[in-house]
Amino acid sequence: MPDHMVIVVLAVGLLVAFLIYKGTLSAREARGEKRRGLRALGFEPVASLPPDVAEAILALHQQGKKPEHTIGEAFERRGSADELYLYDLRSKSGDSVRHGVIAIRSPRLKLPRMTIFPRLEGEGRLSALGNLLIKKLGQRHGRTLDFAAHPHFARRHFVSGANEQPIRRFLTDRRLDRLAEMKHMGVETDGDLFTYEEIHFGRRKHEGPRARTAHDVERAEELLRVFG
Repeated sequence: MPDHMVIVVLAVGLLVAFLIYKGTLSAREARGEKRRGLRALGFEPVASLPPDVAEAILALHQQGKKPEHTIGEAFERRGSADELYLYDLRSKSGDSVRHGVIAIRSPRLKLPRMTIFPRLEGEGRLSALGNLLIKKLGQRHGRTLDFAAHPHFARRHFVSGANEQPIRRFLTDRRLDRLAEMKHMGVETDGDLFTYEEIHFGRRKHEGPRARTAHDVERAEELLRVFG
């Protein structure tokens, strides 16, 4: 190989190595910043979630007969009695990762098995078609319930579940009124545990990672007060 070709190959190799090194540093810095931000909110990283918590969380996210997800990087914050977890939810196929999902387990909770998910607000044909699709997707968790007597709530949320009566008993007028003030909620509940993530069908407004996490934690704690 001519000398100039050797120099070119070495230069390309050095450039690739430098880019890999810079990428590794950037990823490490991003992880460090994430952990510093979560520590400021009272979270500590954990090697894995407690087995009973992880099993219950994955059961809430399961849509078919077999588990479809695994839990990635996880953090924990404990209160006097309540346990708050923040984790990444990875599909087993590796196609998707949902970052910053929140779970709260509390002895104050006695929740029915239900799913709350957002609907598109608006009166146009496009919104109607979108909501029809969202409703069909939600029915994988059970029958979608009608809350026509609470139009403010019904404009913003769908609720589905296999057992209608326990859900209706739990969703009192007071709870429906408070939930109607919230938007973009993706919630799964059962027993002493619920999971929360904010779902936007368009682009979520620009927020720094720390501000976004703080907002989501605040919303999950608000749900704990509503549900408790």
